[in-house]
Amino acid sequence: MISVNHLITRDLRVGDEDGETTMKIGNLDMVNLYVGNDEASKVYVGNNAIWEKPSSGYWGLCFTAEQANSTVALFKYGEPPAITLQTSTDGETWTPYTIGDTITLANVGDKVYFAAGSGGNATFSTFTTTYYGYAMTGSISASGNIMSLLDKDNQLDTIPCDHCFYSLFKTCTTLTTAPELPATTLTGYCYLSMFMSCIALTTAPELPATTLAPHCYNKMFRYCSALTTAPELPATTLDTQCYVGIFAGCTNLTSIRVRFTEWNPSDATKNWVQYAGTEATGTKTFYCPSALTETFGNNNIPTGWTVVRTDT
Repeated sequence: MISVNHLITRDLRVGDEDGETTMKIGNLDMVNLYVGNDEASKVYVGNNAIWEKPSSGYWGLCFTAEQANSTVALFKYGEPPAITLQTSTDGETWTPYTIGDTITLANVGDKVYFAAGSGGNATFSTFTTTYYGYAMTGSISASGNIMSLLDKDNQLDTIPCDHCFYSLFKTCTTLTTAPELPATTLTGYCYLSMFMSCIALTTAPELPATTLAPHCYNKMFRYCSALTTAPELPATTLDTQCYVGIFAGCTNLTSIRVRFTEWNPSDATKNWVQYAGTEATGTKTFYCPSALTETFGNNNIPTGWTVVRTDT
């Protein structure tokens, strides 16, 4: 069996000593692939490359300049818990990072990686008045694993505290793509307002968690007006205010896909699609199980959208 989803594995070997050919990559991107003792740089299906080894061999949080002299900095607001971070331009040589320092990416394609210090960070942001947030100028794409801010080795799939990534990229109006969010165990408010008002964001991250937490995705993509496709929402049951305002103000959205079967609790999707798709042209489609009641409005299916049942 070969299963490739999204789980990080530092080294993946095919044909190890036990002769097994089973590969399972769960929620993060693999970094190294070996066939026997030979390291592969690309994987093809037919003539199409479906994976390429990252140039640095490191797959933590990375920012790449899409415009010369773009800048990125991490600031603290209030007095959140102290954390240690380090940065690298190649994923190999690391330098301690001081909160508030601005990093300039002089050329298009220049990169900077962010990772926790050697001891890791047991927590990050903790409340709406005690949190860390990025600021950017120019044009920047993000990639890699957001959990490297907690663990440099990217082995975590559990968010450690409420509000952990609250407003982390809020109002980063020059951010075009999001990093990976591989956690499968969430906490309350963990992604609250994380990408709110990222008006240049065209690519949202996958959201693999199937068990939700109160307010976990509340306002996560609110006012992300460049998004056209929402990330699939794989959870089959909802939690208190988990999706409140998540796609509100995503005016160019044309596709939402969910797997939950009830609008319950009733506050889980309050105003979640307010103004969603109002500036988009063409067909706008809401994909859902047949068991979900076909109710339209800001708290349910966007008014005027086509409903497609996804039962197989």
